[in-house]
Amino acid sequence: MKTNHIPDKEFLKHSLFEGVDVEFLRVDPSLCNRGAFQSRTHFDEQELANLAEALKSTGGNYNPVIVRPRLAGGYEILAGERRVRAAIMAKLQVLIMVGKFDDEQSAIITVTENLQRENLNPIEEAEGLAQMAGELGLTHREIGELIGRSRMYVSNKLLLLNLDISVKDYLRAGKLSDGHAKAIVGLAKPQQRELARKAVSHEWTVRRLEEEAKKLRTPDPTPPPYHKDRDIALLEEDLSETVGQPCRIQYNDKTGAGELKIRFFGNSDFEGILSRLRGV
Repeated sequence: MKTNHIPDKEFLKHSLFEGVDVEFLRVDPSLCNRGAFQSRTHFDEQELANLAEALKSTGGNYNPVIVRPRLAGGYEILAGERRVRAAIMAKLQVLIMVGKFDDEQSAIITVTENLQRENLNPIEEAEGLAQMAGELGLTHREIGELIGRSRMYVSNKLLLLNLDISVKDYLRAGKLSDGHAKAIVGLAKPQQRELARKAVSHEWTVRRLEEEAKKLRTPDPTPPPYHKDRDIALLEEDLSETVGQPCRIQYNDKTGAGELKIRFFGNSDFEGILSRLRGV
């Protein structure tokens, strides 16, 4: 059955998907192949077995798997690989929604669907976002708009790909959280490894890891500039209290020009500065 009606999924209502005709079919799940934009690598066998039993009791899936045709035949899965795997176990046909989605649309569908999974680990999510940025050339702001997140959210997630491989493994295994990773992402990799190991061994909270990471960050060797103008010094103190981080003002009393510098020691500090400035 062909139709231009797209199921009730918010991201598919974006103007980017206007004019895409879709068709609903029931097919053998073996015709559905893993998608090129899929970053998920682990599927819990027990969860798949439970889903297969559920499909048997209902006679199949009612939430369609989203696919696009492959030139070599069959279909590429854009969203719903778990349902396809369960249908194979249950020996049932699978309901699919077929659309001629281009690469940009396909990546958006896959990543957005993955972001809705509760058990998606931070590295899988970051790798999916990196595909959208690298392969499709989208800016962080554009990606955020398409997946319903802020630009800062996307930028912070992508920073996780700079982590040491051992730290990434901790994140994939669920031994460290997203917050733990943000606390050490700006450190040298040997420091990341050591702090991550201690955090896992001693079950440190995010706050404890942030405190330990702050101790390792290189202090600014340049002493604060001396101000003949006491008013500027007082203004520095006032600004530092407002944003919660050290502030320095360099001012030319002859031209009136100058600059304001705000120091921060990690992503969490930077996010705090932005929050305070937006509230001013």
